[in-house]
Amino acid sequence: MKNRLQKVTIHWSKPILFENRHNSMNYSEDMGFYLISRKYIRHGQVFEKYIYIGETGSSFENRCNQHITNSSRWTEQSGNKYIRFGKIVRIPPIVDAGHLKEFRLTVESALIQSIKEELGVELVNIRQVN
Repeated sequence: MKNRLQKVTIHWSKPILFENRHNSMNYSEDMGFYLISRKYIRHGQVFEKYIYIGETGSSFENRCNQHITNSSRWTEQSGNKYIRFGKIVRIPPIVDAGHLKEFRLTVESALIQSIKEELGVELVNIRQVN
């Protein structure tokens, strides 16, 4: 029986204003994850809250345009939006090409699960792990 537990390493970009996402080197990647946050000022302090984690098998550009066109729940959040792009360093050999979508969804759920209870997290897509 193959070991189903696999280590996945994701290289995350630095946060960039959502409006400036085209300037990121990672923006044209074909597959990966993205983390949307919002920054706002309250009582003179800057706060950042994570509001969305997503995955894409097409391109970040296509996925971001879908969110904007379909008015996703995170687009309605107040404050400046930032995006980080995550690229899988190496897909585990146990994952064959026919199961990449399931693999990405599993990793996305694991990412959501790992941060959903942390301070400063208000994910609008938490339903995926409940």
